[in-house]
Amino acid sequence: VEQSPVYTYDEPGSYMLIFTVTNSVGCTAQLYDTITIYPPAYAMIETDTACIGGIDTVEDGSFVLLPNIIESWEWVIGTDTFDTEDFPYHFDTAGVYPVSVLVTTDMGCVDSASATIYVAPPVVAPALADALICEGDTVHLVSGGGTDYAWTPAEYASSPDAQSTWFTPEESTMVQVVVTDGCTTDSASAFIEVMP
Repeated sequence: VEQSPVYTYDEPGSYMLIFTVTNSVGCTAQLYDTITIYPPAYAMIETDTACIGGIDTVEDGSFVLLPNIIESWEWVIGTDTFDTEDFPYHFDTAGVYPVSVLVTTDMGCVDSASATIYVAPPVVAPALADALICEGDTVHLVSGGGTDYAWTPAEYASSPDAQSTWFTPEESTMVQVVVTDGCTTDSASAFIEVMP
């Protein structure tokens, strides 16, 4: 039997403690007490991507079992610190931003989490080459660098919202693609000359 035992409780709840002391001549005394084990905090960071040049909200996903609540947050991102559940942050350059949070419950239980937030560089639409085609022919145009595409004039495009499309213009036409990644946008144009 240890004088100062250490015990790990696997579940929250109330537990009865019995402390027994025996002296050198065999006399004993007992002390009864109840200890309350509170639910642990679970720290979690929800945000993993953000837009360059924008102000995005860094979101907390931490939780604790009811009826307890998360009472405080200590965030660190770069050299900046914040003490709110969620906070706006200006991501002015592309790259990887390390972020960490330490949460504390109303009962003093703590947990921490670390993550990285990826900020992609601005979208750059590749240049499109001008083309010379005969009336009724098609030309294949390919873009890239983003996640969403919008080709115009859409009525001449086989797939106006795809990364690549076939154009069949009825007359000489300037075509354009707008490329976005959900954060930034760029565009490229080409002139398709239609020979009779």
